[in-house]
Amino acid sequence: MQNKTYQYLLANGRQHEFKPTQYFITYDLETVPKIVNKKFGKSSYQMYELFPLSVASTIRNKQGIKKIFFSQQDGDDFIVQWLNQLFKEAEQVNVDNQYITEACTIDTTIPYSMEVSIVGFNSSRFDISLIISQMQCKDWTISNYIGSPSQAKQVIVHHKKLNLKVKFVDMLTYLQPMELKQAAKDFGDGYDDKKGLFPYEAFNTDNVNEVLSKSEPFTMEDFNSSLKKTKISQQDYQIYLEDAKRFKNRWDYLQYYNEQDTYIMIKPLMTLISLQFKYKIDMFSFMSMAACSNAIKYAKAYEEFDINGVYPNFEDLSQKFYLTENYWQSKVRGYESQDKHKKRDTTNNVQDNDFDYFKQLFKDSNCSICGCKFTFANKPTLDRIDNSKGHSKDNVLPCCLYCNCFCSDKDINIDIDVYHLIRKWITGGLSNVMHRVNRSGIDFIKRI
Repeated sequence: MQNKTYQYLLANGRQHEFKPTQYFITYDLETVPKIVNKKFGKSSYQMYELFPLSVASTIRNKQGIKKIFFSQQDGDDFIVQWLNQLFKEAEQVNVDNQYITEACTIDTTIPYSMEVSIVGFNSSRFDISLIISQMQCKDWTISNYIGSPSQAKQVIVHHKKLNLKVKFVDMLTYLQPMELKQAAKDFGDGYDDKKGLFPYEAFNTDNVNEVLSKSEPFTMEDFNSSLKKTKISQQDYQIYLEDAKRFKNRWDYLQYYNEQDTYIMIKPLMTLISLQFKYKIDMFSFMSMAACSNAIKYAKAYEEFDINGVYPNFEDLSQKFYLTENYWQSKVRGYESQDKHKKRDTTNNVQDNDFDYFKQLFKDSNCSICGCKFTFANKPTLDRIDNSKGHSKDNVLPCCLYCNCFCSDKDINIDIDVYHLIRKWITGGLSNVMHRVNRSGIDFIKRI
């Protein structure tokens, strides 16, 4: 219910039109190490410092799939070039996520203010730290940062000229910890051989252009990792050799490898979006798997909620209300005083001589909001149709006092106060259990 779009559609009986955010952009960075070899005290040693080598994105929009790629070959400012192109692609993604009318135009009556999701994998600890310095410039700026200095859970960047916001998130916030290869297998096509192989330690900042400009494939020894203490298997190396045959040089293979890492995120993300939407949960409206789980708890609690139902549903046994002249005269004076206080025109306000009309109206009608009958325990009032005008005869409807107070001059469809009142009493779902342990001779009962 924190989703403003779903609130509006539910309030207007159009919840069947609700759809998840299904168009988004993925991204991934590849790095080049700079040899440092510094000692910090007796037990700490730094071998490398990592710098961006290339960046790729896969865009999923209504037209299909599109890939973009930038590297050091495009200049030292290739990250800025990528961000600039990213915003251009995000414009179309944002339009595609909007609600469309039958005339194929954006439905402006439905509130929609979602940022375009830019999804990385394990990016909150790694990729973001490499590009965050480029997220502040004359054209765009960071409008919201959630997380710690070492882990950015969510970064929202606002483009000043386009008036567009993109949201950098980590796919792992919606999953348990795992490798990208495993995620592609578990939530994708059921196999994991689409992710390529790349020798990260075969070059450094001193020789990167020389090494990647070569046309011959990397050797088997190039894939050895001194950091992970691993070696490539003969089977995996043969897979790499088959892939490498398709490219003129290693730069081209780098582009393929980088783009492939972003492409294989698409189907797992679509699977996760579909799993959450079974409960009418838009995954990208929430920050993490825990937040989605909490939303599912409330979705299950109100799944049988009827927007047109009467809550609480009870039978009022008190005597049917009949309007008296004294009561009506008191209400007339009250409405006039209320309108004058709010500086509304009272020229056509209800008068004492309207008594017979409203006596019959209250007798034959029910509350225009909740439908309850008027009784001496549930007395009628007049609710203004247009809240900018006074209590004139043609601008009021019969309404019980409870509904009139809660409706007030707020949005007729969405009332956050009533929503929180209902939510407060929803029980069930997840729970926390706390246990206290008293250890013999260690923990003692404290007396006050």
